[in-house]
Amino acid sequence: MESGTNKMKIVWICGFTNTLVQSKMSLLKSSDDTAPWISNLLKLFENCGSIELHVISPHFFMNKPKESFVIHGITYHFFRIGAPFFLGRWPSWIPLDFFINHYFLRKAIEKEVNEISPNLIHLHGMENSFHSFTIINLMNQYKIFVTPQGFLHLIPNKRNYIIDKRVANELFLTKKLKYFSYRNSYIKEVISKLNPEATFFYHDYIVKPEINIVSSFRPKLYDLCFFGRVSHAKGVFDFLEVVSILKKSQPNLSALIIGGVDKNCLAELQLRCKVLEINDNIKLQGFIDKRSDLHELVAQCKISLLPSHVDMIPGTIIESMQLKTAVVSYDIGGISDLKKVNNIISLSNLGDFDHLAIDCLQLLTNEMYYNKRVACAYEYAAHRWGGKGVYLDIVNAYKEIIHPKNNI
Repeated sequence: MESGTNKMKIVWICGFTNTLVQSKMSLLKSSDDTAPWISNLLKLFENCGSIELHVISPHFFMNKPKESFVIHGITYHFFRIGAPFFLGRWPSWIPLDFFINHYFLRKAIEKEVNEISPNLIHLHGMENSFHSFTIINLMNQYKIFVTPQGFLHLIPNKRNYIIDKRVANELFLTKKLKYFSYRNSYIKEVISKLNPEATFFYHDYIVKPEINIVSSFRPKLYDLCFFGRVSHAKGVFDFLEVVSILKKSQPNLSALIIGGVDKNCLAELQLRCKVLEINDNIKLQGFIDKRSDLHELVAQCKISLLPSHVDMIPGTIIESMQLKTAVVSYDIGGISDLKKVNNIISLSNLGDFDHLAIDCLQLLTNEMYYNKRVACAYEYAAHRWGGKGVYLDIVNAYKEIIHPKNNI
């Protein structure tokens, strides 16, 4: 800490964007909001008297190589990334940034951090190479606190050069760094296996819907929905299998799939719907730009069926609970921790489509059971992820890491 002040000087290194920060930058084009959990968490630190917070993030489509500005007492530093001729990411056939391990971005961020000279760096996510690669240059100079956002090495992706580089970096950081946050036992188990010397501090993210679900009634227009990243790993094809089972007893079942999807996956989805004879039951909504519009639609669904194969506790589950939409999922990863709380979620073993269908059918056909489930889940989610206590958990972790022998 600086002499003559009790303020902690903290640097966040993360990847995010939102409409507010983009309004302060000169951009070739705007981007969709990403990582809303970062934006939500930042609100807790606005105009904070005890912390001088600097947020460092890469950003696409910037006209300038770097832009810094202050919003509500937080200093933001954005650095340009991407291919200048392709207006976005480097194409997969020439991933130059990965060939050079993001060298220029790493050096620019390293210079910025050294000028700030923080007491602590808080890294949000090790799986995103654009910002996590920079820690390699800084880990021997500063104390690093990591909040994992996901474990890429556990996701059954089709491997390629870029994913291999990202996985290698994630594993390297997990093994070498010391301080980690956790929000469920799954995170501790994964990290401890790779790094038995890791030290853990509890904190959650804040996950809040963009609409006020309490203020007005939303009619339930759809029976089931799937939203988020549309992929095998997130369970969208498991979703289709469950719809086909439910259709036998619920021929007019209505199901919604919300999210961006690439051409190959879309073709596979359409073919599978045809084979299962559920085209009349499935609506492919595609990507929704505004999160408020997304949440309005999810709130109109009775059940969020989110059968992810590998996950912590995804934001889609938390958002569904706070939107008073019942949740059915797999008993895997961090999601398993939720079964410790009575009557907030239905969980099945991975790959058990029949059990998923039974759970959905019970919620669809028993109104009293459904209403109790929705009420219990809403109360739990609003309390845990609504923001109370999250700020103190993070600040206390900072204090203990910076001054491990005598907290201040």
